[in-house]
Amino acid sequence: MKEARPEFPKNKISATFLEFLAPVLEVMNDPNDEQEAESILMLGCAIWNAVVYADAVGNDKHLAAINEMMTDEPHTRPLIERLIKRKRDRYPYDYRLIGKYKLNTADGDLTLRVEAWSPYPD
Repeated sequence: MKEARPEFPKNKISATFLEFLAPVLEVMNDPNDEQEAESILMLGCAIWNAVVYADAVGNDKHLAAINEMMTDEPHTRPLIERLIKRKRDRYPYDYRLIGKYKLNTADGDLTLRVEAWSPYPD
């Protein structure tokens, strides 16, 4: 028998992901710097997905890898811990994974397209 899984939220994952990263994006040196934005997106994606795997399917290996990385990069520890807490506090039952994403620049604004993936093997 297949276990009951929570339904995924109906809102766009790109909007949720940008809201999740808002505190980090607000302190960017240059809001139009694609390279800086890409670095933030990669870190945010790793953290979001690690928390989803840990909380939705009980797979802690990705979160453990991030915690190990914090040992080597102590200056990033507060940011990573804040994002982990933010994911769990604000989006506790959003179990969509961040799949492929594409960052675009249009008219001086950065826009984001994101694919939502399921963490559940089918």
